[in-house]
Amino acid sequence: MKRIPNCSTPEQFEEWRTFASQQTPSYTSWFCTDCTPEFQLKHKKQGTCDHPYIKFKRIEGSLDGYVPADWLEQHKKIIKKLSNDYETRENEDYRSS
Repeated sequence: MKRIPNCSTPEQFEEWRTFASQQTPSYTSWFCTDCTPEFQLKHKKQGTCDHPYIKFKRIEGSLDGYVPADWLEQHKKIIKKLSNDYETRENEDYRSS
């Protein structure tokens, strides 16, 4: 089961997942990179923004969210650990089914 972001209702998240699954993005997209600066700011103020480091830029007329390279560089060890933990959980779930 996917974890629902704190800024979203289950219905909103499921609607986004359905829409996103029908798209052919030219890059990897996920819920928080499909955000908007206004929505992000609102949820930063409320303390419900899970990924406040997401930045936005205009690409071919569309406003796209992205994870800044400097953030990735600073958090490589954490990302690797989380990724390894996720893979371990996925493997355990697979073995138990």
